[in-house]
Amino acid sequence: MSSKGRTRSFFASGRFLVMLFACVSLAAGCAQGGGGKAVEFDAVLNGTDVLASGPGDPIKLTSDEPAELALTLRNVSDDTVTVRYVRFEGEVLDMIFLTYDTAISLELAPGQSQTLPPVLLDFYDLGGQASGYLRGHVQVYDGERETLGSQPVFLDASGDGFSTLALFNLLLLIATAAGVAWNVVRLAQRRLPANRVVRALRVLAVGATAGLTLAVAFSTLRIWPLDTLAWVLCTVIGGIIGYAIGFVLPGSDDEVVDILDERDVLDAVLEQQAAQSLR
Repeated sequence: MSSKGRTRSFFASGRFLVMLFACVSLAAGCAQGGGGKAVEFDAVLNGTDVLASGPGDPIKLTSDEPAELALTLRNVSDDTVTVRYVRFEGEVLDMIFLTYDTAISLELAPGQSQTLPPVLLDFYDLGGQASGYLRGHVQVYDGERETLGSQPVFLDASGDGFSTLALFNLLLLIATAAGVAWNVVRLAQRRLPANRVVRALRVLAVGATAGLTLAVAFSTLRIWPLDTLAWVLCTVIGGIIGYAIGFVLPGSDDEVVDILDERDVLDAVLEQQAAQSLR
């Protein structure tokens, strides 16, 4: 195949990557949308307003003693609402790794505001759940589990090295390393798929996994808790890089491999002729 034909094939087969990138980015933007807004509230966790927390200044959580959550709720709707539950959660890659629920019973008339007694959140099993920076939410629900209000919070969970989040990051790292090693071995054996698109898609999967591994590592290594768009970008960019690498790698029937095989055969013939002449 000529270099011009390969270039056209690369861009043609890569069109779906651009479409995938656009669709996933749009979905990521939608995923960052808020929930219900019937109730506004002020939340203070261990003396710190949750709205004052940030990616560079998270609220630290430990399993040594219960955390104290103080809430002041205001009904900003035109109807009477009943607040039944308060949920506290932390997440990475939009997956929840830390969650605690507590039941309350509070009825608010339109425009009414009320301060609740402090709610105690016991993080006794924090060590087994998460360790690192998390993005989270404090949310209030009605009796049907419909969200009445939500506030973001940034957390520093002091779990141990065997937490679910740490093990998840380790599994992603192992999967990435195994994928790289497998493709390197197949490349050395000249046994990668002959079809360039199939070959590119195989390496794309490894690149996407590497991007996910990096995104989780930002949290577990306490660098920065990535939001939805950021970790999606890491995954998509890793996949695109993997696709490009897989596309240019030689396969089992590429011209480069054919040339190498011809040289091997020629060298073997010459060696055989030299051995016979010495006899």
